[in-house]
Amino acid sequence: LLTEHQSAGRGRLGRRWLGTLGGSIFLSIDTCLAELPRDIAALPLVVGVCVRRALVAEGVQGALLKWPNDLVARADAGLEKLGGILMELRAEAGGPAHVVIGIGLNLRLPASLRDEVAGTGMPPTDLARLALAHHDRNRLAAGIVAECIRGVGQLCREGLAACHDEWQGADALAGQPVSVQGSGAGLEHGHPGA
Repeated sequence: LLTEHQSAGRGRLGRRWLGTLGGSIFLSIDTCLAELPRDIAALPLVVGVCVRRALVAEGVQGALLKWPNDLVARADAGLEKLGGILMELRAEAGGPAHVVIGIGLNLRLPASLRDEVAGTGMPPTDLARLALAHHDRNRLAAGIVAECIRGVGQLCREGLAACHDEWQGADALAGQPVSVQGSGAGLEHGHPGA
């Protein structure tokens, strides 16, 4: 499902996903898996790799992945958010799993929306700033969907190992100290090699 605009887009931890008419890709992929793959928790990473593959196929350079569900690019001030991935999963023990994969991708954000998005967390970037000035949104969306279909099938057959090296090569946080705050009250800190 693709839409030109959304008025109640959701992001991780209850945040809003903001975009503009014609300046974003809002995409949901709904699928049913016959059984729950052993590495289902890695699905956002696999989808991130798939979206990045589609972007690279369109000539985009500099798109990276930030665990668990962000597409980012480096800037002078640090990382800027290019897109996000949100999953919803319903499964029964030993039965099928129903998965909805939501993908939001910034194509061209006006300055006013850039400021509003920056106020919600990470500063944004868009594909226009990553040198994808002339793009065909339908072709890009079709490439993303095709890569995601391949990636989900590969995850079901081979697990995360199938794209592990590609994920690590695109990991924007590799070797960096991180602080993670989940939906609970605690803040966790980690350092490379610790």
